[in-house]
Amino acid sequence: MHSNRLWIGLSIMLAVVSAFLAWRLRGRDADAADYIASRAYILVQQGRTAPEGMTLVVADSIVEQAYHRDLCGAPVFNAGISSAGLRHLAPLATDLSSILKPSRIILAIGTNDAAAGRRVPTADWIRDYEALLAALPVERIELVAIPPVEPGKPGSGAIDLADLADKNRELQSLAARRRIPFAPSAPLPTRDGIHVDADGAAAWRENVERHCPP
Repeated sequence: MHSNRLWIGLSIMLAVVSAFLAWRLRGRDADAADYIASRAYILVQQGRTAPEGMTLVVADSIVEQAYHRDLCGAPVFNAGISSAGLRHLAPLATDLSSILKPSRIILAIGTNDAAAGRRVPTADWIRDYEALLAALPVERIELVAIPPVEPGKPGSGAIDLADLADKNRELQSLAARRRIPFAPSAPLPTRDGIHVDADGAAAWRENVERHCPP
């Protein structure tokens, strides 16, 4: 009898903990969705007042949290959005391309799509990437590989490394098929395993600059 009560108690406790964790995750997802929508709206409004001919960089927090004054010969319009994946950034890229009329479009998307526990299947991801390219002026585009995770840092476990590698292989293949410049994955110094520090931002920029569209 005592053993049964113990198991019942443990089962109830585990159910409560599981429910709490699920609630916390839903809360974080809702906060991220609100931020993504708000940031996208602001970027579109900024785009309406920005000069033509800038280099449009559509990306996630790795770019949003870094400062890049110019890239590929023109001032940068930083359209990075923390927590955003391809499904969030694709419509923003098409909107800003139409509004800004940029000289170059740099697509650096995918870290959040390879997040452990939330990864987007690579086949679906690359299909959606192809659809995005079909909606953009392909002659002005550069694709950037998902940056590697820096091991031994607090955030290094947040990314599914096998999935990241798979996505980069498929992205490089897509770039080759479409004859689009591709900046391969390169080690970047980070603060937390994912987000670049000042040296990492400089290294990211140098890597992109080596593969700018003509």
